[in-house]
Amino acid sequence: MVPCWTDLTTSKRVTSYFDEVRTTGTCGFHTGVDIGTAAEGGKIPLYSGTSGTVKYIRYDEHAGFHVIVRNDNGSYTVYSHLDGDTTTGAFNNTGNIAVGTRVTVGMRLGTTDSSGNLDPHLDIKTYVVGNASAFLVSIQFGISLDSSDIHYCSAVNRTYINSLTLMGGKDCR
Repeated sequence: MVPCWTDLTTSKRVTSYFDEVRTTGTCGFHTGVDIGTAAEGGKIPLYSGTSGTVKYIRYDEHAGFHVIVRNDNGSYTVYSHLDGDTTTGAFNNTGNIAVGTRVTVGMRLGTTDSSGNLDPHLDIKTYVVGNASAFLVSIQFGISLDSSDIHYCSAVNRTYINSLTLMGGKDCR
């Protein structure tokens, strides 16, 4: 993982934290971390926080354009609300990536934007498939995590991990 989440993009403002209670969505809590980009003009470069392989580049009405990377350790990182043309369905591929592309930490993935009527922001989620303990996830990532850093969502059978903790903590900037 990148040593600090602030290396992902030029914006340094967390606008929504992991595990905040949500009334909408599948899990009832925020499964990612939102970094606001509106004050910086919305469309700013995004760099990979992990090394792995691009598994999907998709669009949906909630996440907008998003890139899913299967990390080298078997976990997944999702980068949501990226730039693209919703009328044509074309992802603005400023990082020149495609499904199957090998990415490394710091490699450009694209440009941040938004989806729907939301202020431009980047949403980062990291998860493992299945119900995993903090101990097992700590071993998988090679860092110390406690139960507040992970949350299992049975609706999608994923254990979400606090991306800020994985990438140096809230105050690594």
